[in-house]
Amino acid sequence: MAKIDIYDITGAIIASTSITRNCERVEELMQSDYAELSWRSDTGSPLPVGAYIVWQGEKLTLLDEYMPEQRDELEWEYRPQFKSRIMNWSKTPFFHYTYEDKGVTREPDWTLTDNAYNFMLSIARAIENETGEIWTIEVGAELTGTLTIHFSSIDVLSALSEIASQFKTEWWADKKGNVLHLEKASFGQPVELR
Repeated sequence: MAKIDIYDITGAIIASTSITRNCERVEELMQSDYAELSWRSDTGSPLPVGAYIVWQGEKLTLLDEYMPEQRDELEWEYRPQFKSRIMNWSKTPFFHYTYEDKGVTREPDWTLTDNAYNFMLSIARAIENETGEIWTIEVGAELTGTLTIHFSSIDVLSALSEIASQFKTEWWADKKGNVLHLEKASFGQPVELR
């Protein structure tokens, strides 16, 4: 049975567990992107914010402190969800930026009237300004015209979902190439059903 190590933010191993059939990797379009581990222990030590695992080459992190559930006096059950860096955008604020001689001004309550490409450009700018990650964007050719969307103290993940909803499409992230897509997600060849 394969084992997986859990690290703290300094990179020190804080726990190890087996990968069992109760563990799962979930990637749901515009919703979820995490790995859930499952094990039982005789200690109920919490896992700190920022603890992480490396699953198939991808670093997945705890976004909040995790407390195990006590099953009885001698046993604790762990089922933490380690989330991808995309899910970390739920903790990343989405601002309108104004660049001045004195620095950058961040406005949390703002409205934009523009095309889909420029909405996604504002998302990429927020990700870069707040996390340091650089993402390129791809917008479906069918997304033409302009819309007006108001944002008020919202996070990047929620803003992405709102933009996709307003343009009646989907968003998805290619994590290997750091490409953020605003278009219907379709892979492979279409199959005609009869």
